Amino acid sequence: MSAYEQVSLANQVAAASPEERSALVAQYAGNTNDFAHALKDLYFGSYSSMPALAAGAADALDTLAANSPQAEIVALATWTRGMAALQLEGALEHAIQLI
Repeated sequence: MSAYEQVSLANQVAAASPEERSALVAQYAGNTNDFAHALKDLYFGSYSSMPALAAGAADALDTLAANSPQAEIVALATWTRGMAALQLEGALEHAIQLI
């Protein structure tokens, strides 16, 4: 999958409902490291301007980490979840635990 396709898929997955997100992650998670990085990049590119999309990207990254528990993917998901706790939810203590 090309970098453009990874970014496009990351946007599609982040905007999907939780049920659709799980199905899409399971279906397209073949190149998981690149996909995980695309989701992380989407989160950091959208958390201030499109918080709902950023939250979807963080959720999708959590789903990907649960389905593909590789160390790098779990680390990206945990870091992104911690930043989401801080930036989207204002939950400093929870963010510190994750980061």
